[in-house]
This record gives sequence, structure tokens and C-alpha cells, in this order.
Amino acid sequence: MGSTYIAGIVDQLGDGDLALRQAVTIQLKANHYPPVHSDWIDVAIKAIKTVEGDPEGDFGWDDLEIPASHRKGSKTHTRVTEVMDGLHLWDLVRYPKEDADQDGVAKDA
Repeated sequence: MGSTYIAGIVDQLGDGDLALRQAVTIQLKANHYPPVHSDWIDVAIKAIKTVEGDPEGDFGWDDLEIPASHRKGSKTHTRVTEVMDGLHLWDLVRYPKEDADQDGVAKDA
């Protein structure tokens, strides 16, 4: 599945057919093996919204709380970029209209 599958999710998300929560749930459950635990859905959504809210890209050092059921040792937080990379969420980011061309693609993409 991979990137072709996520592209279909993004197309539907862009058309308003799916809510972000539904798209993230599909991405984490159907596009990972083994599926990512649902405890990560809210963390993933927060990571996506953090990226969307900071077009300058200064979000890399922002921390997100790791779900209590998945903490190892004393580590309670992780970086936005680690969540985005680890859960393959970059394709779900919706860029602001002023930073996108008429097709909704980021100008610098």
C-alpha cells in the first residue's frame, strides 16, 4: 500500500470526504504493520496541527506527550518530527491556502 494508499487518503481529505481523525486512523491502522495502537491517534493529530500551524518549520523542537501506555523508562515526551517521521504523517499535512498553488500543492514541493 504505502504512499499510493496515503495519496488516496489525502485526496479524500482535501475534498472534505474524510475528517482528519478518520484519515489518521486509517493511516495508523491500515498502513502500518503491525497497526499502530489507537492511543497514538490524538498525538498524531496534534503533530499534524503543529506542523500546519508553523509554516516556517520551527516546530521540530516542540515536544508531544507520549501516551502513558507506551512510555519507556522516564521518557514522557517526544519531538513533533519524530512523530511525523515515525508514523509517516507528512502527506496528511494541509498547507495554508496562501502557501499552496491552485491544486493545493505546496509551492516549494
